[in-house]
Amino acid sequence: GGRGLSRVLEIDLNDLSVVWSYDGADKAPLYSKYNGAVEVLENGNFLVTESGAGRLFEVTKDKEIVWDFYLSNRFEERGVVKVPFLFSGQRYGAEQLKFLDRAE
Repeated sequence: GGRGLSRVLEIDLNDLSVVWSYDGADKAPLYSKYNGAVEVLENGNFLVTESGAGRLFEVTKDKEIVWDFYLSNRFEERGVVKVPFLFSGQRYGAEQLKFLDRAE
């Protein structure tokens, strides 16, 4: 059931109940046949890797997308759109990227 063929699940390990789940949005159902990944971030959001779609995004507990990234180097071969796999990603806060501030 649901929107996508894949889901992100947060499970209570004490009673194995589903605390929270995410299966995508109407316009972007979640599907990762191989190598999908999820990381719980310090702020409580989830960093989701949707490998087959070449997609990385952050979603809140309210199921709102904070930001969304798609690999752009897609190509068509014999009428089929090919998408490179995205195996993992990392979210960095501004405090971790101070070296990018070139204003000195």
